[in-house]
Amino acid sequence: MNTYTLEQKLFISSSFILAFFVGYTFQFIRSEVFLEKDRQILESENQNRAQESLINKLSYQIRTPLNNITGILEMLENSVMSDQQRDYLNTIHASTNNLVDVVNNLVFSSKTFSHDPENITSFNLYTTLNNTIRLFSAKPAHSRIRFNLSLSADIPTSITGNSIKIKQVFLNLVSSILNNNNQPNKFITIEVSRLDSMPEKVELQFRIVTNMVVPMDKTRSDEGFYNHNDLIRINHSRIIDLLDLGITLKIIESEGRTFSILCDDEKTVFEFSSSFTEGQQSISENDGHHKEIPLQSHEKPGIDLKNANILLAEDNISNQQIIILYIKNAVKKIDVAFNGKEALEKFGHTKYDLVLMDIQMPIMDGLKATQKIREIEQSTNSHTPIIAVTANAFPEDKERCLATDG
Repeated sequence: MNTYTLEQKLFISSSFILAFFVGYTFQFIRSEVFLEKDRQILESENQNRAQESLINKLSYQIRTPLNNITGILEMLENSVMSDQQRDYLNTIHASTNNLVDVVNNLVFSSKTFSHDPENITSFNLYTTLNNTIRLFSAKPAHSRIRFNLSLSADIPTSITGNSIKIKQVFLNLVSSILNNNNQPNKFITIEVSRLDSMPEKVELQFRIVTNMVVPMDKTRSDEGFYNHNDLIRINHSRIIDLLDLGITLKIIESEGRTFSILCDDEKTVFEFSSSFTEGQQSISENDGHHKEIPLQSHEKPGIDLKNANILLAEDNISNQQIIILYIKNAVKKIDVAFNGKEALEKFGHTKYDLVLMDIQMPIMDGLKATQKIREIEQSTNSHTPIIAVTANAFPEDKERCLATDG
């Protein structure tokens, strides 16, 4: 039979208490660490949500006037104007596209890129490029810059393609070069050559040479970390970021083309290609009469667009004017509501063939108004097409609209 002295019992009890205290302390510290980690994760998620909300709000505020500008530009493109006026308009359109793409990059963290529908026109390439250059050379700060423009003789005087996209690329490129070229005497040479001799097809190679020197990362190659091809890809990506040419890269790649950047100790060369066709009558030009802008045929079967009654729910007066100008020649009648509640009241008294519904409106927003309209239609066994009119650009905004419409 085991017997313990008082001292031994006290020692065992003390050891047990000490072990319990150490275990409890460890568990307490462990719980506190996990709580602190959870708190940091929660704060990070809240910050991300707040940042996303701020970006969404800024995007909406920027996109609203941009959409108005784009709408006016598209209407002006269908009016009669001189070649010089049309070139000025294309420059504004290209700059507006650049702003839209900047907002796209701000909103979307992914590398997705969606461009405006092709604006195919017949234009003079030399005039287009020369006028783009003049936008920069006319500035006093750029008075010491030498521009050279050279087109091969086999390029037709008039070609057909997206002149706005070409302007957009060169506005980005030249601006980036001027902002990053630290040489005292700068030069930019633009060379355009024809790559094919096929009839009607015009495949062009654009080559932009400047004395801008971009520092290259050669250490990793010297240390054997990367081979030559890997280093080229790394430097190409780094130069794109350094010169802020991400939008330019996406515009070129959207056509399935490659954007090459070649650097050495004396110059930097940018190269890309693009396809055009032999010049012909521009599809955006008309014969002297105002051309009606087609509206997508969302009306119910049997309703002629000319006889369609449309309800526009939009609280912004400028947006109302733009949309009305855009579609007034294509439809019979347009009624306007300044909020979702007013739209719902008008819908209850008048039969409409189409509803253009803004999402952010006072009193009742567009999503709630759409939901109410669908509830009314359940009792009448009818269905009126509703198109969301919004500057919200996040994918979840599209999903919310589609979910509300059922």
